[in-house]
Amino acid sequence: MPWVLGFIALNQVKKSGQKGRGMTAWGMVIATLWLVIGVIVGVVAA
Repeated sequence: MPWVLGFIALNQVKKSGQKGRGMTAWGMVIATLWLVIGVIVGVVAA
């Protein structure tokens, strides 16, 4: 879900010329890191 919203936000920033592209990209990076950490914790706990 965060990646879909992130791509939508990136497209809106591109079209409108507003600031926020970096924040959108970092949000997607952080969401990916949380996913990776969750998978690692799940594998270790199993």
